[in-house]
Amino acid sequence: MEEEKKEEIKKEETTVQEHSVADKIHETFNDIKDSETVSEIKKYTRKHKQESFYIIASALSFLIAILVNRELGLLILGLILGLNFTKEFVSFAKNIRPFYKKAGFFRVFLVGSAILAMVLSSVQFLGLVVGIAISSATKHFLYKK
Repeated sequence: MEEEKKEEIKKEETTVQEHSVADKIHETFNDIKDSETVSEIKKYTRKHKQESFYIIASALSFLIAILVNRELGLLILGLILGLNFTKEFVSFAKNIRPFYKKAGFFRVFLVGSAILAMVLSSVQFLGLVVGIAISSATKHFLYKK
């Protein structure tokens, strides 16, 4: 009889503890959800949907590269870079001579080294090229007069 009472008391205590932990988690989640920082992030995300997408995709590609498959993560990152910086890459390629005259040998050497490093990481370079091609083709067909 006494053992049954002890077991009932233990069950009640664990139920109270479970409810209190669940309540604390729920309360913490509501506090985070209602905080100013989260509401600022929501506002920024709503205003800058494309940038937010690229930020999230970049973070996911880094996680994929670290945790799952290096090549797949780098390919996704290359696609993101290609889609996002098409105008800059094309402009740089067209204006390499004025850039050399203005920036000097050292800066051109650094940029060339960075490009070489990307080529050596062929998967990321492939993603970059595909991203630039997709972005250029889309702009060509969407804005063709």
